[in-house]
Amino acid sequence: MTDLKQWIDNRGVKGEEYLGDLCKEKHDYLDTGKSVRCKPTDRPNGKCVCCRKRQRDKSYKKNPEKKKIYYKQNEEQIKEYRKERYRLNMLDPVFRQNRIEYKRKQRRAKGCESLENIRLWKAIKNAGALSEFEKTLARLTKNRTYDAKKHQRIKYRTNLKYNLSVKLKRGMQKAKDLGLPYEKIEVEKIINKIYSYNQCCAYCDTRLNLLIANQDNSLEMDHIVPFSNGGSHTFDNLIPSCKKCNNSKKANELEDWYKQQIFFKKEVLQKIKQ
Repeated sequence: MTDLKQWIDNRGVKGEEYLGDLCKEKHDYLDTGKSVRCKPTDRPNGKCVCCRKRQRDKSYKKNPEKKKIYYKQNEEQIKEYRKERYRLNMLDPVFRQNRIEYKRKQRRAKGCESLENIRLWKAIKNAGALSEFEKTLARLTKNRTYDAKKHQRIKYRTNLKYNLSVKLKRGMQKAKDLGLPYEKIEVEKIINKIYSYNQCCAYCDTRLNLLIANQDNSLEMDHIVPFSNGGSHTFDNLIPSCKKCNNSKKANELEDWYKQQIFFKKEVLQKIKQ
């Protein structure tokens, strides 16, 4: 600020410039209580010449050496400003809440990959057009959330590892809610178990459709001892089955249900029990 004051005092008022109201940065010209301003165009007061010079100096914010020099020259003013900010932040709940809200919206705005949103954020910072910003931000956030969900659905239908991890998490959460034993199961172990049955249902030996859901041969991980009978969500209690067999078995005991089926085989029952 000291450099700018010396610069404007030595430079003087030129051309269509005039002495107007003191600017926000308080660039006082020759201690007159007024700032040197450009000729106004679409605003009541023209822009302060010192402020414009400061903005045009692109290296001002990027050059750390200039920052150090500026801090040394205005150390007392900066400390007073920081003390005032700290006092307001600690003692004034309205100021603190507004600041928290401002920072929160700023972080959300940065998360939206949109030039329109960046321009809006700058407009808010300068003019405070919060209502327009909130509308646009809600729209952009909604679109972004929709895209994320769409991506998850596509991944669920095309990636077996992700598909199984989602199913295992659901089963673990259900067991936890029911107060039954559970453990974190590695997806690789489940995949190996599926391939040990040649990608077929452990009960009826039907070829499984590993990714497409809501079909008779869709892959489902059946609990040998169901939750309704106190079964656990553990690796040993899970077995690959088709949707048709899983729906048919329901909460029945394995041996009682399996012996009534057309595809009953004694050696298969022994393998499942192992």
